[in-house]
Amino acid sequence: MGTGSSGTHLSQKMRYFKHKMMLKWVPECLSPAFLKSAKQIQQIVEKDQHRFTLHALERMIERKIQPAAIKETILNGEIIEFYPEDKYGPSCLIMGSSGLDTFHVLCSLNPVWIITAYNPAFYSEKCDKSFKKRVSL
Repeated sequence: MGTGSSGTHLSQKMRYFKHKMMLKWVPECLSPAFLKSAKQIQQIVEKDQHRFTLHALERMIERKIQPAAIKETILNGEIIEFYPEDKYGPSCLIMGSSGLDTFHVLCSLNPVWIITAYNPAFYSEKCDKSFKKRVSL
């Protein structure tokens, strides 16, 4: 699982966390403050207060991903990787769906900037079958 030293996979140090009447896997290293931040990301996106980097916009055009699909992905998605020491500040990788498509969206936590987005099905050799974990090649 090669994501570099800054990525924290949900498969590491797992525990159950009851959230919204559902059992979800979250790593022990995620504090309640981070879980609150994850909810805040969704609230910010719900209010259309997030922003797109130039890189994200270029990739979305190239990959034919609409901004509405990014919003829907974040609102119904789950964090699958967390990067607390990312280059420009903490960020996370969210996996969710829009229509019949599954997307990965990388975004910063505060402020919420969409950094990039892609359909993991087009990179299936780099992910497990659930698209939740990257695999070493």
